[in-house]
Amino acid sequence: VSASQSGSVSSTASVTANEADANSTNNSASVTTTVTRSADVGITLGDSPDPVTAGTTLTYALVVNNAGPSEANNVSAVLTLGAGLIYQESSGVNWICIEGPVGTVTCSRGSPLSVNGSDSVQVTVLVDPAQKDAVSSSVVVNADEADPAGGNNQTSAGTTVDREADISIGLSDAP
Repeated sequence: VSASQSGSVSSTASVTANEADANSTNNSASVTTTVTRSADVGITLGDSPDPVTAGTTLTYALVVNNAGPSEANNVSAVLTLGAGLIYQESSGVNWICIEGPVGTVTCSRGSPLSVNGSDSVQVTVLVDPAQKDAVSSSVVVNADEADPAGGNNQTSAGTTVDREADISIGLSDAP
């Protein structure tokens, strides 16, 4: 059965013989099987740079994979940004990302993800210049198909935040 198959599959088998058959009504049989799709989608979340300086950008790399056995349709990854992070932009072939509500970025893949396939999308955020503590974001991936192993559908990444200040002082002496 194809990895993209859904619905029902029917098969018929028939037999014939050279001899006369007194009961030809039992010479064929049919069976219909319902095909159930499932896709073991998973996600990893990388962050760069780590540590990051407050007031600069941080990029998250979301990598989605599909261990099958069916292709995954309508794949979406929902990234929940930690406090002190402001969504800037996203990029990735086959992906469309939107923010809403504030602090939640939903990235949707425009085509099915094949069995043993993977795809990535990058989300760039600004670290609030006043951020003093480490930041942490989490992501969850879903698809239309039932997932036989949901333990790999969510993860998080923590990032150390450094603070820098460019302080100078001028001193002059007048008579």
